[in-house]
Amino acid sequence: MPSIPNIGNQNVSFGTVECGNAFGTVEQASLNEFQNEYEIPDAAGGIQALLLTNPGLEFTFTAMFTTDVEKPARGTAIQFPGAGVIGNVISSNITWANREQRKIQITAKYWESMGSNPTVGSYDPEA
Repeated sequence: MPSIPNIGNQNVSFGTVECGNAFGTVEQASLNEFQNEYEIPDAAGGIQALLLTNPGLEFTFTAMFTTDVEKPARGTAIQFPGAGVIGNVISSNITWANREQRKIQITAKYWESMGSNPTVGSYDPEA
């Protein structure tokens, strides 16, 4: 394999994640498909069809960071490894910390109908 240019010359290895300008070590990760399921009933109490709508992907992972790294804000764009899409952080939690490290759990979603890396803004219901 030919060498790959590394702009910034960071020491990047498999199992790392970037949060802001900091790198962490991934402990575990999962990429799951989801969709809404609608059952169409028949006259006998069974179903005659099952509609699968609003498909997407959910990416959840935990990673260890230094204690100065804050959890990402909701809506932050995040690359889904192996899927070739960019989704958005739905939730993030600091699940453990000591004086040197902080474990952050992040859940992000991607919806096919919105596409990769949708614009994130704000909605004012009073407007």
